[in-house]
Amino acid sequence: MRSLLWGLALALGLATAGLGADVAEIRRRLYDPTDPCVLVAAHRGDWRNAPENSLSAIRRAVELGVDIVEVDVRRTRDGRFVIIHDTTLDRTTTGRGLVADFTLAQLQGLRLLAATGHPTEEKIPTLEQALDAVRGKAILNLDKAYDFPGEIFAVVEACNSVDFALFSIDKPLDDIAPHHPDLLKKAMLMIVVPLWRPDAGKFIDDYLTRAKPVVVQVVFDPAHVSALSNAQQVRTGGARLWINTIWPELCGGYDDERAVDDPEKTYGWLLAQGATILQTDRPAYLLNYLRSRGRHP
Repeated sequence: MRSLLWGLALALGLATAGLGADVAEIRRRLYDPTDPCVLVAAHRGDWRNAPENSLSAIRRAVELGVDIVEVDVRRTRDGRFVIIHDTTLDRTTTGRGLVADFTLAQLQGLRLLAATGHPTEEKIPTLEQALDAVRGKAILNLDKAYDFPGEIFAVVEACNSVDFALFSIDKPLDDIAPHHPDLLKKAMLMIVVPLWRPDAGKFIDDYLTRAKPVVVQVVFDPAHVSALSNAQQVRTGGARLWINTIWPELCGGYDDERAVDDPEKTYGWLLAQGATILQTDRPAYLLNYLRSRGRHP
């Protein structure tokens, strides 16, 4: 029933909402967990071919045909939001120190580093620029937004981007609901749940029954593979199941590097467990695998 209602809403409303046909189709699939298409999320964009979290990395990922681009949001000293993973500048930019100690203008004077460590011409993007880079083409997943979800949502809303911004939430529902009712009511939500949490089942059930997230992201190391039984909750609760293949400690060892040698025993195994979204550091490789098996358009 939920997917039927969303299908009607999409048919009636999205064509006039300025989303674009690509995002409308991705949203249709996202809100229908029974759709056989496996959605692909590019971790920090296509960072193997451009600096991570850069506008080039975001655009390259979109050009590959991914459905979702994951980026990380940090707050500057003057209250602006920029796209960078670490709390510090040291690893990915020509700067040094905490992101939170610099104004946006100061950060704009820095350059992003390539994966090889050398400076590029790329600057740290703002949240607004990242939203514009995917507009009409893909969903933007906002990670590391946990400390300022209300402020970040206000920016997304002001940019008319609510319909293609996917918010990651890692706090229990009772910690979020009193402070961010608009976020729960209006935003597209993904909850992030480490399966080694003793209350993982309750965490998932609370959200599924009271807040209706679109996506549930589960994280599990090799010692907690058996806890994937919670995936059944997700399927029956009407959400898509997101699994990260970026590092072995996040997916029970079924990661991208292992997939290079045997994609069927890695990606194929995760799909057999019920995954319907995979986040990857190898978007082109994963897309080719899924397309060869008729699981991605």
